[in-house]
Order: sequence, then structure tokens, then C-alpha cells
Amino acid sequence: MCTGNETTLEEIRLCILNSDHYHFSVEVFYGMLSVICFLGGTFGNIIAFFYFFHQRRDNSTIIYMPITLVDIVISVTQLPVGFSYLDARKPGVFGNSVFCNVWHFVWQIMSRQSVALVAILSITRTLSILFPLQIRISKKSIMISLV
Repeated sequence: MCTGNETTLEEIRLCILNSDHYHFSVEVFYGMLSVICFLGGTFGNIIAFFYFFHQRRDNSTIIYMPITLVDIVISVTQLPVGFSYLDARKPGVFGNSVFCNVWHFVWQIMSRQSVALVAILSITRTLSILFPLQIRISKKSIMISLV
């Protein structure tokens, strides 16, 4: 049973594994789901990026290209999580504090960037629908909002 006084990663991991809420089949399911999301998300977004890269540069493609890049990074960050689930929550690469801090930083930045990009896309589309001939959204203003 967990006491709350666990100090090492191994003590915390053993506490989780011995709790009533741990189910090996659920852990394997989450691990496999993370690996599948990594594979599908990474390769699907690489294909999407090259598709948009070779398209005419209109407002949508200018926004979709960074969205695909952010989604690639998010997909890649899921791989170590999946491996941790598949290996009975052993820390693996998360045992390295430098990797763990970099992973956390990248995860926080990319998840927020993803939301911001979808918001930019939604705003540009809303303005285009509400004012079809009155407002012309320039590529320059979209590029500035992406930065």
C-alpha cells in the first residue's frame, strides 16, 4: 500500500504496480495505443506536410503546415510514454532528469501551440465567412500571428 513517503522512482513505480487500481491489460492497451498514435500521427502528418508544402500558398496552407509540424512533434513525444506503459511503468528514458525536463517542456509548448494554431485557423475562417468580400486577410498578418 502507498504511504505517500515514497522518494525514489522505483518506490513510486512499485506503489503503483501494487495498488488496487493497476491493471496490466489496461497498461498494455495504453502502451499499444500510444505506439499506434505515434506511427499514425507521425507518418500521416509527414505526408500531410509534404502535401501542403507543394500546394499553392493560400491562407489555409500557410496555417496547416505548422499544424502538421506541431502534430509530428506531439506524436513523437508519445513514443516514450507508450514504452513506459508497455514496460510496467519503468521510467526508461524518463529516469534521466534532463530528458524528462526537455520532454515536459516540449510537451507543454507543443500542446499550447497546437491550440493556438487551431484558434488562428478558426478565426481566419470565421472572418472569411462573416465578411466574404469586405475583409481580406493577408498572408503577412497570418505569418505574424503564427510567430
